Amino acid sequence: MSGTVCSKQVSNGSSSTAMKADHVTFYQANKPLIQLTAFIGCGVVCGFTFEKARVIDPAVIQDQMEFSRFVMLKIFLSAMATGLVSFSVLSVIPATKQKFAMARESFVAPLRNKGVLSSAVGGALLGMGLTLSGTCPGMVFGQMGGGVPNAVYTLLGGFTGVMVYGLIEPYIRSVIKPTKQAKHNWYIIQMNEHSYRHVLPTGWTNTCQQALLH
Repeated sequence: MSGTVCSKQVSNGSSSTAMKADHVTFYQANKPLIQLTAFIGCGVVCGFTFEKARVIDPAVIQDQMEFSRFVMLKIFLSAMATGLVSFSVLSVIPATKQKFAMARESFVAPLRNKGVLSSAVGGALLGMGLTLSGTCPGMVFGQMGGGVPNAVYTLLGGFTGVMVYGLIEPYIRSVIKPTKQAKHNWYIIQMNEHSYRHVLPTGWTNTCQQALLH
């Protein structure tokens, strides 16, 4: 009797392992399609949100840069609060904890070579571009879908800027790269060890800031 039970347990274990292997094989075989579907789905939701919030209107973006209307800031604060809470959950779930840590590291790693000068110059250029064009790199696709005039020219200008930057990036990096890299980054260390302890209060703060803007 006990031998039968043991054989059943072994059989169930083998079946479970085989099912997991089949799932992994299916995911690996269809990984590009799954990723493309996820990207398209997120893009549709993002564009729909932009259109309904009317942040695709160039006047709304320009008013935000002039601090006369805060529709765009409210949208960003809402997105930050939602993302922070979601990331906190992903950072503690065993099934996603390791993948979340890898994604966070790949995002933070390029920032370690950025200094105050590069951040200031990049931020100034982005702000000027937002004010002059009434759009941003992510919003321009929503504007094209919403039929905003001249959005296609803004998109072509963005592609041109990317190509020019790709050509001169080595020179720019040599000029603005920090001479010394920080030895210790307390905040990144804390985020790696206790991400949710910092992210959840930040998300709550963003929610409060949005409430104050209403």
